[in-house]
Amino acid sequence: MEISELRKITDAFVEELDMAQRGNKTSLPFIVNQFPDHPLVPEHDDFLVLVIGGTIFQVARCRKEHGQILILRKRAGELVAFSNKDTFLRFVEELIPDDVKYVAVNFAYPLSPLFKKNKLDGILISGTKEHTFDGLVGLVVGDTIEAYLKEKRGQVVTVSTANDTICELLSGVSKASRPEFLACGIVGTGVNFAFFMDSHHAVNLEAANFNKFPQSKYGKKIDEHSQHPNQALFEKETSGGYLFQHMNLFSEEHGLDLKLKSSKELDDYAKKCEVATEGDACAFAWELLDRSAGLVACQIAGITRYKAADMIFIMAGSLFWKAFNYKESVSKYVKILVPEYNVTFITIENCEIYGAARLVA
Repeated sequence: MEISELRKITDAFVEELDMAQRGNKTSLPFIVNQFPDHPLVPEHDDFLVLVIGGTIFQVARCRKEHGQILILRKRAGELVAFSNKDTFLRFVEELIPDDVKYVAVNFAYPLSPLFKKNKLDGILISGTKEHTFDGLVGLVVGDTIEAYLKEKRGQVVTVSTANDTICELLSGVSKASRPEFLACGIVGTGVNFAFFMDSHHAVNLEAANFNKFPQSKYGKKIDEHSQHPNQALFEKETSGGYLFQHMNLFSEEHGLDLKLKSSKELDDYAKKCEVATEGDACAFAWELLDRSAGLVACQIAGITRYKAADMIFIMAGSLFWKAFNYKESVSKYVKILVPEYNVTFITIENCEIYGAARLVA
């Protein structure tokens, strides 16, 4: 994309942020999460972290020692399909030992945050095609788990719940001199960003919904035939969940024998193809990844301009870190779009666990 176009998109993104903070309706939901003013877990106490989302779960036994979070042991496994509330609660019950008093849940499904009694929780807004959560939608997730364990086995437990992007953000609280200079992004199968407003408040942008940019012709076609037309337009143009579909539409239009099943296959193709022998198909694969990187850079630059400060972005997602020239392209465009600020990208191992742990410890 032309730099002039990227500048316009960045300007539009900043304007959306400004309007959203003032309470106006925009394509960015601007969901504010509030954090406890003091830790819930006493020093030296064990607690549990559950990471639930997609197709995999993680459970980690943790301890707080001298202000630090220690992972004592962890395991991962494949999620069952959460067709209803009872399926979900029985699953959670099996993971929570009866001696645990505090549980933090990294919950990768749409939540409306709720803060009460010095605890962040969330109301489940909707399920997904794979996990419909019948009977749980509209309920406060942590409170529902607490009530279930109290009734089922008399266990008194405090459960705090937050969106996965918010948990990723919390994992980096020690990486910046002030939380206000910290943001995070997920650029993989999906796309989202979050940032701190101050030490006790952070914003989940649900950035996949940003729509103040020109759609590509293939993006329009993908959206038209998607399960949710006119939603998550930015994600449909940039994320690993959709980029390979753009390539397939290009191939179909040009009569090419190239049918990809994932954006990992698109990346593999981009890394190996040669314009000299594969011509337009190879060039389009490169342009597709570069366009995605440019659009993602607009959001990163927009957040940086909005914060008017040098920023640290905790980044997750294989598209950002592993795709062909992707991180390098994002960095290049960000530097052009906000040359007055320094933007640093970092990764944090086990960020999904450490971040969720900060909900209670």
